[in-house]
Amino acid sequence: MKKKEIVIISIFAVIMFMMLFIYRSYSNNLNKDIVQVVHNEKVILEFDPNIDKIYEFTGSYGHMEIEVKDGMWRVINEDCPNHICSSVGWVSVDSYLPIICIPNEVYISVKPQ
Repeated sequence: MKKKEIVIISIFAVIMFMMLFIYRSYSNNLNKDIVQVVHNEKVILEFDPNIDKIYEFTGSYGHMEIEVKDGMWRVINEDCPNHICSSVGWVSVDSYLPIICIPNEVYISVKPQ
């Protein structure tokens, strides 16, 4: 290849990477993920997973607490017999895994967009 062709290909590659970076940063600002807590088919709580906080609410069986930290969330305390929802551990937007507590009739998942 000639020197001129290498320069043109390099410039084209740099422009493509810049366009990809701009697109990704723009689309991240548009799609703000929201997590929903649903009890008896009603949304009782919505939160931004990027805001660190502990949320408390009451399900059918008893009290529940959700810890949100660094874009992830988990159930840290719940009143139910087997404590399965707290054993699920940390869940993030990328995992697509809801946390379900059958005794409390609660599920926690990313809001469909």
